[in-house]
Amino acid sequence: MSRLSVKIGLLFLVFMVMIQSVLYFALYWTLADDRVDEVFNRLVQQTESHAEALALDFSDMTMSHVVLMEQSTAEDVVITDGEKQILASSMDPSEALEETVVAFQLPDENQGSLMIEDNWQGEEEIASAALISVDEETAGYVFMLAPSDQIAGTIDQLTVQFVIGGLLAIALSVVTVYFLSRVISVPLRRMKTATDQLARGEMHVTLGYEGQDELGELEMAIRRLAQDLEKLKKDRNEFLAGIAHELKTPLTYVKGYADIARKPETSETDRLRYIGIIEEEAASLSRLVGELFDLAKLDSNEFTVEMDDVDLSGFLTNFCEEARGVLREKEISLVTHVEEGLWTRADLDRLTQVLRNLLDNAVRYSETDTTVTVEARRDTENRIQLSVSDEGIGMAKHHLPYVFDRLYRVDKSRSRAKGGSGIGLSIVKSIIDRHGWSIAIHSEVNQGTVLTVTMPEGRKRNGKNSDRG
Repeated sequence: MSRLSVKIGLLFLVFMVMIQSVLYFALYWTLADDRVDEVFNRLVQQTESHAEALALDFSDMTMSHVVLMEQSTAEDVVITDGEKQILASSMDPSEALEETVVAFQLPDENQGSLMIEDNWQGEEEIASAALISVDEETAGYVFMLAPSDQIAGTIDQLTVQFVIGGLLAIALSVVTVYFLSRVISVPLRRMKTATDQLARGEMHVTLGYEGQDELGELEMAIRRLAQDLEKLKKDRNEFLAGIAHELKTPLTYVKGYADIARKPETSETDRLRYIGIIEEEAASLSRLVGELFDLAKLDSNEFTVEMDDVDLSGFLTNFCEEARGVLREKEISLVTHVEEGLWTRADLDRLTQVLRNLLDNAVRYSETDTTVTVEARRDTENRIQLSVSDEGIGMAKHHLPYVFDRLYRVDKSRSRAKGGSGIGLSIVKSIIDRHGWSIAIHSEVNQGTVLTVTMPEGRKRNGKNSDRG
């Protein structure tokens, strides 16, 4: 996680330095240009001021005053007549100066002043010139020269200021990025520690982050994950304990009665009775193992449904006819109310499994001389309502939300006596969900239970099959 902190910090720092560099260079060149223009403008204004004074009195005395004013400054002044002959100067005239003066041409339309040499980086001096106009006639020219190192010094001073400012900005950026990366990485390190604890099976984790941002949402997600894992672990332990109990009990019966049946003193009548009990327990084991295989397929997404058009009315009639004999042996009546012409799309094998589980569940918790009813009808929304109801012992309302959970039994001792494992209804719910149907339960203590499956109605196979619902 420390490497992540470094990566975050370096990334922030690189972006901040890039942004600062662009802004600093833009500001630097802008200020540098402004400083250079300021020097040029001041030199031009000074030249123009001298030209205006000389225009009022173009005499030797005025020229000497102008020259005297500039002798105490870093700038120099040169005054010429209309033919560009030097009349007065604050510096020793040189051949180069005379050539500059002679070569100078002031545009006719410009009666003010202008820069005549502004290459401060390539020349030793910069220069400006102004026309001296007396009675609208050209009386002469004023030239002002300033050493270019003035501008260079100003730029160098500005550069030093910017370098110092840039170094301070980078230092502040490093400190800021360090603390920002710490602020971000510390919660992440805590979350990594929490996930390590989860991996070790420690489900009670605390992160100590109360923010309302994305990190806060991540913290809440990890806490929910810890709670879900804790519940999953608890459910798994209960599931394994329940399966162990369900397998152990019939195996104990099988082994116990097999040992008794092998004894020589056991009568033939008792031996046959014990063998019958062994067969019943073996059938219970076989049914439980089959249900466990179905659960394994559901968990691994290998449990598939192959939809086809099903004549639901005919299927229910045949299924109930076959089941009626079994219920008769248990002294339970089976009544059917199936509307004619009901078709739907379903996996017939899975639908058979659903109906068998619902019917077994109804019979298991029904007493003798009671009735189990299978009903199928259309509702007002062109859906099919398939229900299996009994007149059995029922259950309290607080149990209803959990009856489709794996291994959930209202009364474990009673369920064992009735032969239930708590798996059948969870398989039914999974099959119903895979079909896209819904199932509901209604039950009252000592009044019975009604389980209702709602499915869309289909059309009879006639070459134009389609679903309505």
